[in-house]
Amino acid sequence: MFKNKSMKHKLIMSVMVASATLGLALVVPTFTGSNGDVTAAASGGYKYNGKTYKTEKEMFAAVNNSMSPKEKKEIAANKKQEQAAQARAEKAVYGSVNKSATTAAKKAAGEKVKPAKKVNKKKSVKKYAYKVSKLTSKKTKSNKYVKVSGTIKVSTKSLAAKHHAKWARITTYKGYKYVRLNKHNNFKATIKAPKAKHTWAKAGYYTKNMKHGKVIKKHGKIVYTFHLLSTSKKVAVKAYK
Repeated sequence: MFKNKSMKHKLIMSVMVASATLGLALVVPTFTGSNGDVTAAASGGYKYNGKTYKTEKEMFAAVNNSMSPKEKKEIAANKKQEQAAQARAEKAVYGSVNKSATTAAKKAAGEKVKPAKKVNKKKSVKKYAYKVSKLTSKKTKSNKYVKVSGTIKVSTKSLAAKHHAKWARITTYKGYKYVRLNKHNNFKATIKAPKAKHTWAKAGYYTKNMKHGKVIKKHGKIVYTFHLLSTSKKVAVKAYK
C-alpha cells in the first residue's frame, strides 16, 4: 500500500493532527504494509505491529519509537509545513492565528506544550518630589496638646525643580493643620488633640483658585488649593516623659 515506512507514518500523523485541529474524534483507520499495521480496535484499543495499546497516545508513542532518525526528521519538517499552512488559513478566516487549536493538535500528537507564561503586571508607582523624614509626635505634660516636628527632603530632583514644597500638612483626628517650612525645610507645631494616637504629615504648596482669570473668593476670603508633593508619613504619638 505504501512505498516506504515514512509515507505510512506521515499519513498517520497527518490524520492525528487534522483531527485534533478540527475538534473531531480521532479515528485511526487500518494501514497495511510490510513494516507493520495500525488499527483501531472495536473495543476502543489501538493495535500496531500486533500489539494493542489502551490509548492513542501510547500507540503513537510506539509508532514514533519505531521510526528512524531520518524518518522523524522528515515527519517533523512535514508537520511544520502543515502547521504553517494551518496558521495562514486561520489568519485568513479569523484575522489571527487560533493558538488553542494549534496547541490541541500538538497535544494530540504527543508533543510537549510549554505552559503559557504568566505576565505579572506591576502597578506603576507614582513618583513624588519630596518625602517626609524624622517625623516625631509627642504629648505635652498636660496631655491636652501634641508637639509635632519633622523634616522634608527632596526625593526626585526633577520634580522638586518644578514645584517647591513650602508647607507641611499635619493631620490628627481633629483635622488638618498647615505649617510653613523654614529655610531648612523643617517644621514644628503644637496641636490641641488630647485623644490623638497617631499623626500624619505631607509636604506641598498652595495656589489661588482662579476662574476666567479672576481669583475665586468665598465669604470675602480667597479660596486656595493645597497640592501634595509627597506621600503621607504616619507616626504614633508618644507619651510625655
